[in-house]
Amino acid sequence: MLSKRLYLFDQAAAPKELRGLIGGKVREGPILQNWPNILRAAATMAAGIMPPS
Repeated sequence: MLSKRLYLFDQAAAPKELRGLIGGKVREGPILQNWPNILRAAATMAAGIMPPS
């Protein structure tokens, strides 16, 4: 069986019913540092220019 976990910016904000599914905290630094590249990649995937793989 495949195990799936949720990752949150604020773990304390998760409802108690979901706390067993929480895998950890999102590392915001790398996301913020790479945000322009993330948006560029998402746009090229949405346009069909770059495959999601």
